[in-house]
Amino acid sequence: MSSHLRNDKRGHYQRRGRSLTEHIADETFDEDFRSTLDSLRRLVQVAGDTGRDWKLVDALLRTMIELVLETAGDLFVATEQLATEPVDATEAESYCDDGSVESRLGLRPEYGLRLEAVIDSWSDDETADFLMIGLRQVQRLARRGKLYYFLVDRRRRYPIWQFDRSCGVLGGVAQVAQAIPHSWSAWHVYEFMTTRHSLLSLATPAQWLLMNHDPESIVAAIGTAGPT
Repeated sequence: MSSHLRNDKRGHYQRRGRSLTEHIADETFDEDFRSTLDSLRRLVQVAGDTGRDWKLVDALLRTMIELVLETAGDLFVATEQLATEPVDATEAESYCDDGSVESRLGLRPEYGLRLEAVIDSWSDDETADFLMIGLRQVQRLARRGKLYYFLVDRRRRYPIWQFDRSCGVLGGVAQVAQAIPHSWSAWHVYEFMTTRHSLLSLATPAQWLLMNHDPESIVAAIGTAGPT
């Protein structure tokens, strides 16, 4: 911010009779806001550098907004407490040597899982590009249950675990997708598909499909999972 604009801003605060403490607080907010914009820039850059499209950034931001609205901002916990009882920001402050609460806070695991589910999924464009087919064909496969998808703000996302290494869809995906309870959230499905299971010889369901094993075993494993 230029010195001219800062002087105008100081005058604005003085005319409104704001205290020096309030002014400092706003200066801190400015720094945090610039840091947030820099994080957004890096997110867009990383997505581009790794060959992901802008729809991933859009889906991540929308998911983050949903999380903030659902939790009223209560997304973080002291990193030392991630495996125990959650604490609020006031309690977390005592763990910080430099007086900064944010430096020792981490995203709660259940919320991180929601973001991971989005990151490990493709947009309709990415899916069409990988399968080397058109968008209409992707949408047709989704409608017929041949592709599993979830929605982020009414936009389809296709989990990457259902694709093979040869630009195709793994066998058994349709059968597994049909067995997934409608009550399961996208992140519950993601957690299940990427977690080792005793009924699958300690392989994950995603690995099981990739090894061309029978999808019936995954369906049986779904049946043993508790409701979400």
